[in-house]
Amino acid sequence: MSNTMPIILLIHPHAITRQGITNLLGKRYEFIVLDDKKQIRTIIKQEQIDMVLLSLEYQKEEDSLFLLQDLAGKGQRVVMLSSGEIDHITRACIMLGAYGFLDKSQGLDILEHTINQVLSGEYVLPPALVAKVISEPHEMLPTLTKREMQVLDSLFYFPIPSNEEIAAALFVSPGRVKNINTQLFEKFGVEDRHNLAHEVRRRGYFPGLHLFRLRPEKTKTRRSTRAS
Repeated sequence: MSNTMPIILLIHPHAITRQGITNLLGKRYEFIVLDDKKQIRTIIKQEQIDMVLLSLEYQKEEDSLFLLQDLAGKGQRVVMLSSGEIDHITRACIMLGAYGFLDKSQGLDILEHTINQVLSGEYVLPPALVAKVISEPHEMLPTLTKREMQVLDSLFYFPIPSNEEIAAALFVSPGRVKNINTQLFEKFGVEDRHNLAHEVRRRGYFPGLHLFRLRPEKTKTRRSTRAS
């Protein structure tokens, strides 16, 4: 089955926005529209996707950023759609491998231009912020798990929370937090949390990278739902 139109995976939670984009641009591109996270990996495997349009409003912002990291790590060209340019979120998108960052208020003509630029292999990112990220001295961060990033966020609190306080916020055991600290020490080449805090700042890590915050929340009734 030959298809000369580029295939774009559109991931957005709002039906009106999805319909507007596909109605106005559907003659130029073939859209696969999703609002269910579980379907994404299946579609990526089954279809030859040329580009992904991913909303920052998809479920939670942290879900969008982890999904961006996952897709970019698999070589997908991803353009982030946002309701506005927020400095630390835009910076996170750049660091996680986004090809573009687009404020939806800019209009569909700008969206179409951005799509064409990215399909041709170019990056379409806010020049001032790209310059800022490039100019700031930092080393590449090691590959981090979600839990490791959650624990790293605690280093930006003053005073730094104890292992017990972090464990309570993340609903894990203090021993689990201690093991994560050990993993982080090894990855960053340090021996304690004080030096870890200094090292992650030196490398340009910031807590908004994934937007998980340590906040006291009451546990809801939890059912055992295991995903493969």
